[in-house]
Amino acid sequence: MKRILVLAIILAFVMIPLASSARTAITDTDLDSVIAQSGVSIDFTNFRVSGLNVSTISWGDSDGVPNSSFDTFYAGGYNSPGYFGVRGVTIASDAAGNSVDFNGSMNIDVGTSGTQTRMQIALPAITVGGSAGMNIVATLKLDNIKSLDNASSNLAIVTLTGFRTYLGGTVTVYAH
Repeated sequence: MKRILVLAIILAFVMIPLASSARTAITDTDLDSVIAQSGVSIDFTNFRVSGLNVSTISWGDSDGVPNSSFDTFYAGGYNSPGYFGVRGVTIASDAAGNSVDFNGSMNIDVGTSGTQTRMQIALPAITVGGSAGMNIVATLKLDNIKSLDNASSNLAIVTLTGFRTYLGGTVTVYAH
């Protein structure tokens, strides 16, 4: 009797997955109404970024140049912070006030081949500098603080006129 009971329990456990995986055939008419989409598209038609502003860009060293060869040449060394950069940056956009133009769709697809999965991103047309390019003017400075507020003199005026560049193509992301 025990054997029959154990056999019935085992048979019940074996039958549960078979019963839960039962399928019903779909008709051609029903299948016609199913829509599938691969990937994601983001439309950037006539999307613009304007009013681009930067006040300060600085690079530096918060502890100066401790224990360096400078100490033997200059009394007291250079152990205090020092920063280099540009301040007073002005960016003049094109006549319409545009700094960056996006146009088109960004398409994102993910696929697997063998053991590797990749994400591919097709970029929209991205134009930095608007239709006529942008003009950038900045003052080059040295200072002891990151904000370059204490700089007593200007090293140079940096001017970039008519800057315009185009970005596009495909970016692929995957683990290696």
